[in-house]
Amino acid sequence: MYLFLNSIAEADQPDPNQEMGDPDKTPSEEDIEKAQECRGAAAEAFSSGNVDEAIKKYTEAIKFNGGSAAYFAKRGQAYLKLNKPNACIRDCSHALQINPDSAVAFKFRGRAHR
Repeated sequence: MYLFLNSIAEADQPDPNQEMGDPDKTPSEEDIEKAQECRGAAAEAFSSGNVDEAIKKYTEAIKFNGGSAAYFAKRGQAYLKLNKPNACIRDCSHALQINPDSAVAFKFRGRAHR
């Protein structure tokens, strides 16, 4: 049991790349398009099993448009897949600050707490 808990603790160290976006930035139409392209690439990477790449792409999307709760919730899902529940909780809680009705954020944050 100790080894299992120890491996979880090691896997869930703070991620220096967990960009939270600029809350004061108003994205341009070009930023929104780039963010959507990154989201598409992230979804493709996630579905093919490349979770690290998905996190990188969701992070890029967040840099372009940090006002999208969906990007944070989906990156939270990817962190959960990597056994990083604390990172998932941070992302999903941030998503819920943006959109308090985000069912996806509630779902993955709940799974992370479990």
